Amino acid sequence: MNLYRAIGLFTLTLAVVLGVSYTIHDAVLTSSASDNLVLLPGYYLMNAVFGLCIGVLIIYLSQDRPDTTGFTFMGGSLLKLVIFFIFFFPELSDQETVQKSQFLTFFIPYALTMIVEVWYLIRFLNKQS
Repeated sequence: MNLYRAIGLFTLTLAVVLGVSYTIHDAVLTSSASDNLVLLPGYYLMNAVFGLCIGVLIIYLSQDRPDTTGFTFMGGSLLKLVIFFIFFFPELSDQETVQKSQFLTFFIPYALTMIVEVWYLIRFLNKQS
């Protein structure tokens, strides 16, 4: 598969999944008048940017160094969690307890990004073999 086509399809897949999820997530939080609505765009944007960077890096590295793709994926996932704990977690930790809805506000875009990365990249790497 062409490198640019693979990157384009990965970007489109990630954008559609996160776009649909954001729309539904935003509607649910708006209807419940949740305080988490303020943090929602930041969580989705962070996961989209890092997911795109990690996916593109893995697709690119799989061309020349397929043995490093697993480590790149794990390192990127770790980086996303570190960024979350540095920039977003302090706002949550100011409160006495982290509510389930606050956790889900972060975890839903994180999990969807991970699922798209794993699903797409497994398909891409299997086609390379």
